[in-house]
Amino acid sequence: MWLARLHGMSGEAARASAVRLLERLGIDDRSDDEIKNLSGGMAQRVQLAAAMVHDPPVLVLDEPFAGLDPAAVGFLSEVVVGHAAAGGRVLFSSHQLDLVEDLCQTITMIDHGRVVLEGNVRALKRASSDRYLHVDVDVPEEIVDRSNSVVVERNATGTRLRLAPGEDALDLLDAIRDRARVTEFGVDAPTLSELFHDATGAPR
Repeated sequence: MWLARLHGMSGEAARASAVRLLERLGIDDRSDDEIKNLSGGMAQRVQLAAAMVHDPPVLVLDEPFAGLDPAAVGFLSEVVVGHAAAGGRVLFSSHQLDLVEDLCQTITMIDHGRVVLEGNVRALKRASSDRYLHVDVDVPEEIVDRSNSVVVERNATGTRLRLAPGEDALDLLDAIRDRARVTEFGVDAPTLSELFHDATGAPR
């Protein structure tokens, strides 16, 4: 309420906005607690409420999901997306590029103080000539070598390969299926992390 009053809201409007946000963020039952007695996730919700309480024309968030568990990230993401869907503008700064990819419509990527990539997220991904095949099996090295594709990730859930120029994803998939039972697969454009590596020349 104090922060809302500092931004020119009346006492009544400040109280109404504070109550509404505490309810929306699921912390209305903790409204009498001191912030130092809240968990990290709860304190992050209070910070978001403080940023939104005066209904700013632009909501500026710097690493709002740092240190939060997946459930808390999902909940606060819904709040931020809902704010944008209702007509609010959100400027969101983060090193968690998977979240940026999920939440943001347009991006500006900065490396050592210079802009290396900016624009609509979907358009940037479409514009890249790189395509990736992911399968839920460990792809044998001889298949990778024969296709000239590059393994960019190999873990317990499967393999992700960057297709060689001109490589047909279905041909490669058929070659893999000849050696292993594939139940999940897909062809994707680069992630934002991969676009960032390409834009900066950093090793993958």
